[in-house]
Amino acid sequence: MKRILAISSLLLCAFVLPSQNSLPFTCGTEHLEDIKQEMLKNREEFKNLHIQRGAINYIPVKIFLVAYNDGTGNISVMNALRMMCQLNKAYVDQNIQFYIKELKTLQNTAIAETPRSSGGTLQMSLNKDPKAVNIFITQKILDGVAGYYIGPAASSNDFIVIQSDYIADVRVAPHEMGHYLSLPHTFHGWDADAWDPAKNGNPVGKFAPDGITINEFADSSNCGPKNVGDGFCDTPADYNFGSNTCSYTPLAKDPNGILVHPQTNNFMNYFFGCSEYIFTSNQKDAVLASYNSSGRRDIRGTSPPTVTTITSQATLRTPANGSPTVSADTVTLDWDDVPGATSYLVQYDVVSTFELFVQSIITKESKLKIEKLTQNRTYHWRVIPFNEYSTCFLDPQRFTFKAGALTAVPDIPEVKSFAVYPNPAFNDDKVHIQLESKTSFNGTINVYDIRGRQLIYQFKDKFQSGLTAKELYMDVLKPGVYAVVLSSGQGQVTRKLVVL
Repeated sequence: MKRILAISSLLLCAFVLPSQNSLPFTCGTEHLEDIKQEMLKNREEFKNLHIQRGAINYIPVKIFLVAYNDGTGNISVMNALRMMCQLNKAYVDQNIQFYIKELKTLQNTAIAETPRSSGGTLQMSLNKDPKAVNIFITQKILDGVAGYYIGPAASSNDFIVIQSDYIADVRVAPHEMGHYLSLPHTFHGWDADAWDPAKNGNPVGKFAPDGITINEFADSSNCGPKNVGDGFCDTPADYNFGSNTCSYTPLAKDPNGILVHPQTNNFMNYFFGCSEYIFTSNQKDAVLASYNSSGRRDIRGTSPPTVTTITSQATLRTPANGSPTVSADTVTLDWDDVPGATSYLVQYDVVSTFELFVQSIITKESKLKIEKLTQNRTYHWRVIPFNEYSTCFLDPQRFTFKAGALTAVPDIPEVKSFAVYPNPAFNDDKVHIQLESKTSFNGTINVYDIRGRQLIYQFKDKFQSGLTAKELYMDVLKPGVYAVVLSSGQGQVTRKLVVL
């Protein structure tokens, strides 16, 4: 079988979230009037110039997967690939496509925990690449928003931040990239104040809550002057109706008493659950003008090493599905080369959902040796092919193998139920363990981290029949993923615990 390149691996541990558009989100971008003014300036500059259309403009993206200083809390590489896929789908009809210039793990607690703090912002500015769009994917954002863009263009703070729970969302990355490319919200002037009839009236007054933006009429008859709405005449009037579903029923009235019908499926507002999202023609013109502006010169003029679109998944070969391995702790995974792929994301875990102790490794070859496996444990594995430009993927083929040929570890026959709650939990919470057993038995309860290290020797006891309640000592557990393992001479039962 043909090999591609020498292996270059990046080991990460993370959760995998499905692609989604069903979660409410809030954008934390500030200085939105400056973004609108930048859009108006670009429009004026290019109104008499012809912007070439048809040729694809490629934009390099540097993605930072931000973990804590100690290496815990890594971000899902799979979801970073999904994010790039969503970006390219959102902008493909604008002749703009994005490619991965670099996918980098950055261990920095200041950025991971408080990116909006002065220290977090400074650390991002020191790490950014001036020749790319920089996207920092963090554990948290200080005020709980899904993402934000700082700016202005070409400044030291010219980057995007997205909270990790939202990187697979079909709206968030395209929304923040819209701000990067000079698009205001469709509800400009209402950015900090969602419409409230008790506060803003119904009908609304002449001005938006920012005091300078004139509210656009429902029929757009006052559209045109620069200080009306978002500056686009083909985005209907919108007064920030918060995180509502796309089946939103209009209630707000414009200054003339006419019901306002916002464009719920526009990328630049907050509605969720739409079947698809769009940019309008005027918004697309503004994006191209921004791309061609002097402030964006540093991201122009490059292209990815390959523009091949990957259309097939990896065919797994060895170990054969369900087979045991000869070695108890080492196995070489092998699969067919995929046309167009320059890299492969390999994942393996002890559960089929790939969300307990998932290990993610990026390699340039179509094989991978993995070590330090647990004897007699069944592992699930899958491979996702990608290149710098093509990151969309089909549901990958999944195989299993058993490390070594020893006897499997069964469940404990005496146990009827074993629960850990609340879950997720904060490390200052009281976490409870509830065990229900059919008969009494001797056992232990221990807590392990994602590397399989025992952190807490919690209980060694004779558990009586019926219900047993215990409290888990949380003081040594940092934010992360853990396994709470109940063991006896008959087997073991494992529950995942997430600490926030």
